Amino acid sequence: KSGALDEEAVARLLYFFSERGTGKRKEDGSAAVLGTLTNDYDIGDSSDWNLSVVSNVIAANFSQLDWSVVAMEFDFAELYVKNTVQFVALLNLFEAGAKKP
Repeated sequence: KSGALDEEAVARLLYFFSERGTGKRKEDGSAAVLGTLTNDYDIGDSSDWNLSVVSNVIAANFSQLDWSVVAMEFDFAELYVKNTVQFVALLNLFEAGAKKP
């Protein structure tokens, strides 16, 4: 298997960035998951993620994924959307990748 991220990993990344880009909440392990994927365990420490930049990276690097599968992969126990701001952020990140060029 290549080092490329699959639909499950991207779903978790979208959740991670929607959460961190809209303020911190209780630790739920999402930073640990991201650290495992990227081999950078300090990545979750920043609460100042620019979601516009993240959206551009997602659009440029993950548009080839099956985004209906990404949507199904949001079915994991740790997913908790705390408010409408985070929900909108999650939808915007998803839309950035799901758009076809």
